Formats: sequence, C-alpha cells, structure tokens
Amino acid sequence: MNNQPPKWAVRFLKWYCNPYFLEEIEGDIYELFERRLLVGSFKIARIRFIWDVFRFFRWSNIKRTNSTYRTMNHFTLFANYLKLGIRNIRRDLVSSSINIFGLAIAICFAIAIFIFTDIMRNMDSFHSNGDRIYQVTNLLDQDGNKNLSGDSPLMLAPAIQKDHPTVEAASRLEFRSASVKFNADVFDELTVFVDPDFFRMFDFDMITGDRNVLDDKSSIVISEAKAHKYFKAEAPIGKEHSFKFLNGLN
Repeated sequence: MNNQPPKWAVRFLKWYCNPYFLEEIEGDIYELFERRLLVGSFKIARIRFIWDVFRFFRWSNIKRTNSTYRTMNHFTLFANYLKLGIRNIRRDLVSSSINIFGLAIAICFAIAIFIFTDIMRNMDSFHSNGDRIYQVTNLLDQDGNKNLSGDSPLMLAPAIQKDHPTVEAASRLEFRSASVKFNADVFDELTVFVDPDFFRMFDFDMITGDRNVLDDKSSIVISEAKAHKYFKAEAPIGKEHSFKFLNGLN
C-alpha cells in the first residue's frame, strides 16, 4: 500500500506557502501524518493531512511578490515618518505651528494662482470662433491718465459692419434693470440686450429652442435657472412676459 499523503495537497502547500516557512511547516505536517499512521487508519491520516495543509493557509504564511513587500515597506516607512513628525510637533509646538501656518498660506497662494491662470487661459475656450472674435475698446484720456474701457458708442457696431466688409458679424451688449411680470408674479431682474448675431458668434448651448430666436424682436432667451424660477416644471417655450424697464433705452 502507498502510505503517502495526497500529492495534490502537497502541491497546494508548496504553491501558497512562503519558501521561508515551507520547510518547517512541511516537516511538521509530515511528522503528524506519520504519527497518525501508527495509531490510526490510513484514511483518517490522509484526511487530517489535508486539514493541516488548509489549517496553515494563513496570511502570515502566504507567498508574496516583491511588489507586495515593497508596498508594505513603503507603508511602514510612511507610518514611521508620520509618528516622528507628530513627536517633533509636540516637542516644539510654537515653532511647528508657525511653520504649518506658513506652509498653509503658501499652498493657498499656489492654488489661487493656479485657478487664476486656468481661468485666464481657458475661460470661454469652447467657442469655435474664439480666435476670430474681438472686443472693441475705448482708450480714455482722463487728466493725462490713459485707460482702456469696454464701453463704446452703440452705433459703432453697425457702422463698422457697413464700412468694413471683412467684419462678418457684430453684437453689442447693453444691460438694463427691469421688472419682469409673469401671470401675477413680478421679479426684479437684470436684463441683457444683444444683437441677433450674438448666437452666431458664440457657441453657448441652447437647452431648447432655436438659435435664431433673436431675429424675432418679440422673443427672449432665459437661463435654465430663470426658467425654473418663473415656470417651475412647465415648459418655457411660448410663455408670455411683460417687462417694465427702470431706465430708458438709449
């Protein structure tokens, strides 16, 4: 009779066991197997051998790759550095607090500079005609101080389009405060007047409606937030408003 333990159990042990512990664990399991053969049946000894193989299947005995060891070592080093840092902070609390506060201020300034730079470089970058759109500005001379202003005469845009054929489209912006009435509700709003070319120049998304809506002087464009404010869950298309402007139009 072949009084040997199951070969598949031995292969499984060698597969999962850390080589550092394999010889010791394998020797103990074989010794227990031989003892059980002397006092019991071969079948019971084989079953107990299989149980011992699975009994030693623990995290501490499992074979690990080098990357796992490196990860554990990095974690251990980080934990040690953290403990050392906390001890140093407690040892000199005033100096450490000043350093931490200064570092926090520096990080805040770095984040603010990054956000400002990102806004300046990427604001409105989604417009497909962005490299062909220009803003007309005025150079104001006030007591010898020259300053640029975004304001320009209202009639300048149609005059430029008339005199310069290279200007494909132009749009003016004019802001006015108004009382907007819908049914029995009245809202104080800041309205913006633009020319029909506005949506042909800029690629602002339209959730619903026609991009040529500004060709109809009786139509308006409102934001999604305003639509929820005025109409709740109702569709805004086709609704009528009345406007009372607080300032006269030029």
